[in-house]
Amino acid sequence: LTRFSVIGDLVRAQLLDYGGQAVLSDITIQGNVTIKQLSADNVNAKPPLLIHGDSLQMKRAANGLAAIEVAGKAAEGKPAWVAMHEMELSGPSITLDQQTNQIQVVGAGQLTVHSPERNRPASQVTWNEQLLFDGRSARLIGDVQSRANYQLEDGRSMDLLIMSGELEIQLSRKLDLAHPRSAVPLELSQLIFTKDVFLQNKTRDAKGQDLSSDQLQVGRLVVNQQTGRIIGEGSGQARSI
Repeated sequence: LTRFSVIGDLVRAQLLDYGGQAVLSDITIQGNVTIKQLSADNVNAKPPLLIHGDSLQMKRAANGLAAIEVAGKAAEGKPAWVAMHEMELSGPSITLDQQTNQIQVVGAGQLTVHSPERNRPASQVTWNEQLLFDGRSARLIGDVQSRANYQLEDGRSMDLLIMSGELEIQLSRKLDLAHPRSAVPLELSQLIFTKDVFLQNKTRDAKGQDLSSDQLQVGRLVVNQQTGRIIGEGSGQARSI
């Protein structure tokens, strides 16, 4: 049975009899919410699922899997926040369903995926309207922006910015929301940008001075995160300074 640690200013919970053991069922929390899914083999290990927010509702099925909706105070700079494995997600309200293996964020938000390789930067993406995630891929809608900074061996740095109307993110493996912990690292596999795609790549020297700037506008852009290959499709224009 999946176990959770529940913390908040005001907690209301319903208990169910599960094989002679009382377990939490429906839970409502107000104020300073923290939910941790406890590791089955080590209670002191990093939690497979960690949630912070201002209010939360959680319903658990008989198998222990949960449907969770957490809200933050985005207007005060305190969005709802969810962390699983190498992935962090924030937004005004986040719905996570372990039975359907889906996540939805309505409104502006941010997704960060940390690379297991120390020399590779975290991938950070923001959007303005909605995110839909099914465990293997995510669809982001509305003023999407992807940013990454790369430190090169000779001291130079490279800033990559990609903007579009929509983005599909494909992961290297399926993320099981009921059992997020895995020995296999979770990485971004491919990014597919569509609708008015704009790419800007700036290179700077070790002192932070601009060396070059490349820009590309195209209808569709595919970025392979494993190989670094970038393919533009459709009519467009390119500019290099």
